[in-house]
Amino acid sequence: VLRMPIDKGYIVGRTRQPPAIWTTLVPQERLRGMISREHFRVAFDPAMGERHLLCLSGNGMLLNGDFVRRECGPRRLRDGDMLGFVDVNGPGGKPCSRPFVAFALRLLGASHEEPAPWPSDGASAGWWPPQLEIEADDTAKIELPAGLVPLANLEVHGSHADMTLDAEARRLHLCCEQSLRPQSWRLGRGYQRDLWRRVLVPDFYAAGSWLFIAADHFEIQAQPPLSTHDANDPSQWRFSVRTLTLAPLTVNHSLACVCGEDRELQHGDVLTVASAAVSG
Repeated sequence: VLRMPIDKGYIVGRTRQPPAIWTTLVPQERLRGMISREHFRVAFDPAMGERHLLCLSGNGMLLNGDFVRRECGPRRLRDGDMLGFVDVNGPGGKPCSRPFVAFALRLLGASHEEPAPWPSDGASAGWWPPQLEIEADDTAKIELPAGLVPLANLEVHGSHADMTLDAEARRLHLCCEQSLRPQSWRLGRGYQRDLWRRVLVPDFYAAGSWLFIAADHFEIQAQPPLSTHDANDPSQWRFSVRTLTLAPLTVNHSLACVCGEDRELQHGDVLTVASAAVSG
């Protein structure tokens, strides 16, 4: 644990903390050499009451899985953000996508209920239960927040998902308020942070620094039925998926979706994102 002042800046680096800390955290001397003497600074803005990350090292670093360079400038920090050091001499001479040491930022007094960012263009991040009640028959029981109508759900599965979890614990629910407006739900590395932390196996999750999914990877869109009488009947809605990145996304293991392309979805379709899959 590195404790920083509440209302001041704080610098992290090889010469800023006692050597014993880095020897314990990073036993390999070669990797310790990747940590600069002053690697990054957490700056405090008293006017806004916000903290920002400034990378001070030419080796760069990871912020929630995104590679941040010294020239990137300040990045706003939120409670639950993951900061990581990476091996810059990875395969092909490129920085590794997973950190050799990572820190979880915890802000005193901050709410831990929804640390992840929210799409800024009106899309939803979906809903998933923060905690589950397990019935006597070992099935999970959920209760949707008042006012939300469930239209569909996505269930995470695959070799890097914790398949010992109840299926309900691996589901992202696509809900809306009672409305006949078109709906959209955005999936990305940060939006469902608590869900990804729960459903991915720890070694693959890598403290939130995995890169198989982009920050804005794909969007599920739903067109409402024409009749108001069918608004609460999910089978009357039309669903499609739109890819928002150049990273791979396939439907039913065969249909590749390119960036900006819409594809109609049916019940049971499987969306594959590199090393993981979700089924609707």
